[in-house]
Amino acid sequence: MPNLALIILLAAFPALSTDMYLPAIPALQGIWGISLAQANLSLVCFFLAFSVFLLIHGPLSDRLGRKPVLLAGIVLFIAGCLLCAVAQSIGQLVAARMVQATGAAAASALCMA
Repeated sequence: MPNLALIILLAAFPALSTDMYLPAIPALQGIWGISLAQANLSLVCFFLAFSVFLLIHGPLSDRLGRKPVLLAGIVLFIAGCLLCAVAQSIGQLVAARMVQATGAAAASALCMA
């Protein structure tokens, strides 16, 4: 049963990364004085990085093993979350969201492996 709970949690990483973020977009626009297109750039870059690294993490885990790749992905996801929390500009936020997406892709790819 603990393995099932872990798989469910790992599968939820991408959804948590977007659904908790979407309501903050209007606040970001107001605080940083950016357009909706600039605010949405962080979502686009997240999904672009997520898509690319989803293709990389599967073969990488076949080569190095599931556990090291998964642990690295979780560390990257947490680091991305922390970087998002301290971002001072939209550029920093976009970069942090891409780090977050890299980790989320590892979790998502390996929960299906």
